[in-house]
Amino acid sequence: MRSAGLLPVAIGFAGFATAQFPPKPEGQKILRSKFHENVTITYKEPNICEPSSSARSYAGYVHLPPGFLDDVDGEKQDYPINNFFWFFEARNSPQDAPLAIWLNGGPGASSMIGLLSENGPCIINEDSETTRPNPWSWNNHVNMLYIDQPNQVGFSYDEPTNGTAVYDDQRIYPGEFPEGAPEGNYTHRLGTFPSQKPSHTTNSTAQAAHALWHFAQTWFTEFPHYKPVDDRISLWAESYGGHYGPGFARFFQEQNEKIEDGTIEDGNAHYLHLDTLGIVNGFMDSVIQSEYYIDFPYNNTYDIQVFNQSLYDELKRNWTTPGGCKDQLTTCQDRLSAFDVNTVNRGHVQPADVCDIAPECDDAVPALYASLNRGWLDIANPAAEPFPLPSSTATPPRSPSSPPSAPPSTSPSTPPPSPPTSPAPATRSTAGSSTPSPTSSIRGSAST
Repeated sequence: MRSAGLLPVAIGFAGFATAQFPPKPEGQKILRSKFHENVTITYKEPNICEPSSSARSYAGYVHLPPGFLDDVDGEKQDYPINNFFWFFEARNSPQDAPLAIWLNGGPGASSMIGLLSENGPCIINEDSETTRPNPWSWNNHVNMLYIDQPNQVGFSYDEPTNGTAVYDDQRIYPGEFPEGAPEGNYTHRLGTFPSQKPSHTTNSTAQAAHALWHFAQTWFTEFPHYKPVDDRISLWAESYGGHYGPGFARFFQEQNEKIEDGTIEDGNAHYLHLDTLGIVNGFMDSVIQSEYYIDFPYNNTYDIQVFNQSLYDELKRNWTTPGGCKDQLTTCQDRLSAFDVNTVNRGHVQPADVCDIAPECDDAVPALYASLNRGWLDIANPAAEPFPLPSSTATPPRSPSSPPSAPPSTSPSTPPPSPPTSPAPATRSTAGSSTPSPTSSIRGSAST
């Protein structure tokens, strides 16, 4: 099975054994926008998920040049945006099926998590090189579009940059190796990644919504393999998608209203028929949800008491006392709501500038929970997950004598530097709420 460059994760095994970076991809189709100068789509059929199925899939990029997002006040986009997508036709009557967009959260989590381990058409086998069909895939009756966003997340990138992913501290270190690349092992891998520059990604939900809308305008109007009878679009977002989903749906609807009344500046803008917003395990309101970080470890339906009575009482007192954690978070929300959404971004206003939150209120409870050796996503498990990592991430290095052809995996790797019209995928970097915090693993965030 060959990915022909779309998921060139061979650097995870044969790549670093031979001290080479991923090769330049081949066989892509390049589509230049009829409506916007220097906007392109590159794509191909990867034949990784269910290649024997009659349902076709296409993976590639929508390329937006620097300055394309400058129509929104407060944002200076002086970097290219190359958003990765993977589109799957519905297995049944794709021409009559609606379309669903899937976004993982994080912020900074790749949507390949959802594709390869949640609701996508295939599951990675134990050998990390082959796949099997997922009988419960959402594309049984819906056309599915998985998008890595914002820029520098997943396979989306700004500038292809060679470097090293170090697993110990889950960071990516850009750097060339003029005297030859070192041999990799289980602690680090070589690859080609996004630039890791914090200024080269959107850093607010409002700006991310704007970037995704431009992606959607290009993809839905110009991608040649999506010509539906049913033009309904549903948006599904997980975890931090509790912020992304409502923010994106709101912006899309506002743009639709401008299109309808003729007040939008872009005369080529296309009405997007939003039908449903779905939120999976959503993080929506820190004031409401943070209290349950205290309650659930103490009293839950599993009869597992992680916090004892004295610790629970102390945390609850810190939360409820006048001027305590709840009041501090509420004050922060109120202060931020006074700013226009377009000013809360790069170079203008950051939450730290207006919020004075005590250390014991700033992620202290999740950190305390983690220190007590309980699993973050499953309270019944210890912090050291007893089950093996998903096959999409847990692949050992191979010797040069037995390299895989092109294993499908979410372990990150991206293309070597190439022109904007012929890029290959980039790897994931995990963005924080304001700036990216690059990491080498697609599961680097507890909230995905």
